[in-house]
Amino acid sequence: AIKLGIKRRLVDPIAVRLGIFQTREAKRYVLYEATAVEEIKAALADTLPRNDAAKLLGLSRPEFDQVERCKLISPLCRLGGGTVQHDRYRRCDLNKLLPASASDLRCVEPDGARFVEFKTFGQGAGLSPFELLQKMAKGDLLPAARCLDRPGIEGFLFSREDLVRLDRK
Repeated sequence: AIKLGIKRRLVDPIAVRLGIFQTREAKRYVLYEATAVEEIKAALADTLPRNDAAKLLGLSRPEFDQVERCKLISPLCRLGGGTVQHDRYRRCDLNKLLPASASDLRCVEPDGARFVEFKTFGQGAGLSPFELLQKMAKGDLLPAARCLDRPGIEGFLFSREDLVRLDRK
């Protein structure tokens, strides 16, 4: 805990979440192998506070809370205070909510003829941003392109055909 700069009571829950287990050797003063310290340090360095995690995904706080309540994501730990405001989320967990192909999407300017912006697509399909994200995480709906001047999921563009297809269901 001292080497990590966190309270001792936080080490065990973080370690379990990362799949790190205590050593089983008797007569050891140290509970974890030395390599575990570096692993936990790296995981903590790659976390974001709640507000930043919501921004990364392009969700409002209530939408982000809904994503968490549905168990699509959970915090690694709570650092700095006792409220949800101090929850920390792993960047890799946040990225899992985005389609795997997101980094391969071509970047285009939104044009109403071929592509529909994320929020507009949701409104047209009668889905909240959370519901769209849920469909994307399941692989039921994939964006067709990306708009670079918008962060997170707001940058996703969907084909007009997908909107028509969803409308018919």
